[in-house]
Amino acid sequence: AQSQHSNPKSNPFQDGYLTLRRSAGDLPLVRGGTIAQLMNRLTYHKVVDPEYTDDFLLTFHAFTTPIKLLSSLVARYNVKAPDGLSTDEQSQVYADVMIPIRLRVANVLRCWINRQFDDFKDQEFCNRVESFLEMISKSLPACAKQLKLQLKRNQLHGPEGPKPRPSARVSSGSTVIKSFPADSTDSAPILAIDPNEVAKQLTSIEWDTFKNIQPRECVGLPWNYSETVHLAPNMLGLTNRTKNALWL
Repeated sequence: AQSQHSNPKSNPFQDGYLTLRRSAGDLPLVRGGTIAQLMNRLTYHKVVDPEYTDDFLLTFHAFTTPIKLLSSLVARYNVKAPDGLSTDEQSQVYADVMIPIRLRVANVLRCWINRQFDDFKDQEFCNRVESFLEMISKSLPACAKQLKLQLKRNQLHGPEGPKPRPSARVSSGSTVIKSFPADSTDSAPILAIDPNEVAKQLTSIEWDTFKNIQPRECVGLPWNYSETVHLAPNMLGLTNRTKNALWL
């Protein structure tokens, strides 16, 4: 695979460097870059790359924070045209570059609200998002209105997306396992239960934690490091439960 580097000096809307790799598809794969360039690629006016948007939103917690990402989106939305342009050139840049960039920013925000809604549970952060939406409404009122409705709906009913997986249920022929006294020395009751039924019951118990694990919690094994453990609360809960369990 071959890599190439974008040069910011060739484009006044760029800042920093981006490493790309050729791929079998129509678009090159992003291998890395400065945060400024990753943001530029995320909202690039010439290219729509849904796969890169998904990958970015899945992994951005590893190298930045939601507040910094929001600030970068605000800065990208307010990008200015280069100085020294004629009136006609400014109009052309506004139509061909600035408006597409703003639409890309709105799309990233939409995907972010839908796919990483845990970031929006903090009210102070939501207030910042709502202030940004007020800014968007001045030039893209339809987009801003849709995003406001989406944010409010998700706050009330949870994020949009795939239907939640059905909760594990005990089969119709199952016998619910009753608890035994902790100091009991009689192993006969538990040994008399079908092992398959024990597995069903344990699976049902673990499911309540497992179903809440978010995809981003699995990126980079954050639960193994003290500085990133807060990024994987559900994965940590599941692993701790397994470590602390006493299996017979």
